[in-house]
Amino acid sequence: MEKSLVNTSVSFEIKGTQYYGEVLSVEGKTATISVHEYDETVKLPISRLTPVKPFYIDSLTGMEIVHFERTWFQMPEFCEPLAPFLFPKPIVISLSDLRIAMRNIKEKNPEMLQVIEEWVKPIGYHLFHTPDSFVPEENAYEDEINPDGIRFLPTRADYIYSFFDEALEGLDYDVKSAAEFADAVLEKIDAILENEKTPLLKRTYTDKEKQKYLRSFGDGEGLNTASEMELELYRLFIEQLIEKDNVVALRYKGYGCYGGNAAYECNWFTARDCIIKLFALTGDAFYANTLGYIFYYGRCSNGEPEYEEAFKYFSLGAAGGEYESRYKLADMLQNGYYVPQNKKLAGSLVWDLYKENLVHMQHGDFLCKFADAAVRLGYYEEIGLISEPKLISAYYLYLQADFAIRQRLRYDYYGDVSVAKRIQESLERVRKTGSIPKHIKSHNIDLDTLLEDYLSRHSMFEMHITDQTDDKLRISIRLASLPNEQSEKMFITDLPCGFVGMLETLNITVKDYKLSVVQKPIGTIRFDRIKDDTFFLNGEEVASISGEYSFSFPTKETTKKYHMASVIFEPRGRSYDYLLELPNVKPGDQVVVMGKEKEAVVTVTNIFEKTESELPLVMKRYKKILRKA
Repeated sequence: MEKSLVNTSVSFEIKGTQYYGEVLSVEGKTATISVHEYDETVKLPISRLTPVKPFYIDSLTGMEIVHFERTWFQMPEFCEPLAPFLFPKPIVISLSDLRIAMRNIKEKNPEMLQVIEEWVKPIGYHLFHTPDSFVPEENAYEDEINPDGIRFLPTRADYIYSFFDEALEGLDYDVKSAAEFADAVLEKIDAILENEKTPLLKRTYTDKEKQKYLRSFGDGEGLNTASEMELELYRLFIEQLIEKDNVVALRYKGYGCYGGNAAYECNWFTARDCIIKLFALTGDAFYANTLGYIFYYGRCSNGEPEYEEAFKYFSLGAAGGEYESRYKLADMLQNGYYVPQNKKLAGSLVWDLYKENLVHMQHGDFLCKFADAAVRLGYYEEIGLISEPKLISAYYLYLQADFAIRQRLRYDYYGDVSVAKRIQESLERVRKTGSIPKHIKSHNIDLDTLLEDYLSRHSMFEMHITDQTDDKLRISIRLASLPNEQSEKMFITDLPCGFVGMLETLNITVKDYKLSVVQKPIGTIRFDRIKDDTFFLNGEEVASISGEYSFSFPTKETTKKYHMASVIFEPRGRSYDYLLELPNVKPGDQVVVMGKEKEAVVTVTNIFEKTESELPLVMKRYKKILRKA
C-alpha cells in the first residue's frame, strides 16, 4: 500500500477498538487519517490499515433503490461503514422506473425531506458524477418517436437528467407532501409519453427546450448542416417564441433575414422589424448599430439612404461603445450626410478609433475594428481631408489595414469581403500614382520610431546581443514577459520593406557601433525608453548603442504556412484558433479540443493557412485539435 491509499476508506484498531476513516495523505510509511466517528485526524503506520471492502450494487439492488423499495441509507446494514459502492454493471433508469418510484412514494407518503435526502440526492449524484453507475435510458424506439432523425430535441435521457438536475438544484414542485410531489411527477411523465405520440410539428415543448434547440443550430454555419425538417422546426420554434417577445428568437430571425441564411431568405424589412424590437426590449447598442447600417444603405427604401434614421441609430450605437457606429458617424460627418459636413471632427473620430484598435492589434486581437479605422484614416491622408495629401502615410495605413482584414476574413463576418476589396482598391490606387518607392529587403531605421507605439505605453522590452564583430552588432528585441510565460508578439509595420506582421523577435543589425552597457557582464538588457541611442529602464540608463541601425525583411518568419482551424465553444460564442493536423476536417464538423481545464466538443467554423508572422501568438501557445468528436 502506498500513495494510492489517499482518499480511500480504511479500518484500523486503537486500543482494541475498531474505527473507520478516510486517508488524507501518505508520508513514507505513515498515513494521516480522518476518523469517521470523531471530528479529528490521527497518524498511523500504513501496516495497521485495512482497506474497507467495497459493496457491490447488483442490478436487483439498484432497481430496488430506483423504485424506492429500498433507500440509499438502508444499505449500510449490508456493508462496512464507509464502504465504497461499486456497480458491476450500470443500472438503467427509464421513465417507467420513475413511474414505479412515484407510485411507491405516493403509497408510503414519507416526509418530503426523506425523499430528497435518501432517494433524489444519492441517485442524482451518481447519475451525474459516477460513470457507469446509474444511467438514463435512451429513446426506446427512436424511429417511431423521432422518425425524421431531428437533432437536438430532448430525449427520454434528457428528461431523466433534467428531473434529477432540477431536484439537486432544489426541487420545487410547489407541493406540501411527498404524495403531491409524486402526483406532479407522474403528470409530467404522462405528458412526455403523450407528446411522443403526437406528430412532430404539433408537439409541445417548453420555451427552455425550444431555445436550446435554436442555440444548437445558431444562426450561421450550424444551419448549413440542418435537414429540411430541422429547418422547419427551427422556424416554427422561432415564430412561437417571437409571440412572447423572446430575445433569442428575435435575434435568430432578424439576423437570419439580414443577408439570408439556410433558414431564411434575405428580407431586409423583416430584419429591420425584428431588430427594432430587439433594441426596444434590450437597449443593446449592438442592435442600434445594425439598424444604422440598414438605414444608411437604404436596405428598406430601394437603396435610397435614410440618413436621418441612420444618424439616430449610429449615435445610439456610438453612445453604447460600438466601434462601427463611431466610424460610420465619421463617414457621415466627412460627407455631410444629414448633418453639416465637419471634416475635422470626422478625422478626430477616426484617429481615436485607430489608436484604440491599434492596442487590440498589438495584443493579437484580430477581431477588432483596426482594418476599418486604418483604411478610413488612410483615405483621409490620401485626399488631404484635414491637411495636404500624404500618399506615403496613406499607403502605410492601407498596408496595415490589408494585413488586419486578411486576419479577420477567416471569421466570415458579414461585409468583410467588401472591406477587403475596398482596401485592395486603395492600395492599387496609391501605387498607380508612382509616389510609392519600391520595397527593399533592408534599410536603416530609427529604432525608437519603429517601437514608438509600444514605448508610448511604457512597454518593457528585453534586448539580447546575439552576435558581435569589430564593426557589426546584432541584437534581438522582444517584449518582456513574466517568468515561465511566453512573450507576446509585436505588431510591426515597416514601409520601406513593405512588411506588416506579428513578430516574436525583432532582429536588428547595428553597423559601426559603439557599445556601452551599465550592467557587467552583459546579459539581458531590459528597457522601456529610448532617447538618442540610449536605453533607459525606470528612468535609469542601462545601455548605449550608437551606430547605423538596420532592419531586414524577416523572410525566415514568413515562409512556412501553418494549417489552422477556428472553433467556437457554443453558438455565438467567442472564436478561438487551434493548430489543425488532422485530415478531412471541414467547417461545421465537431472536434475535441483541450479547453481551460478539460476536453470540450467544439464546432469548426473556418479552416485557413497562415504564416507565423500573420498569427497573433507564437506557435508554442497554440493547442492542437485532438480528434473528431
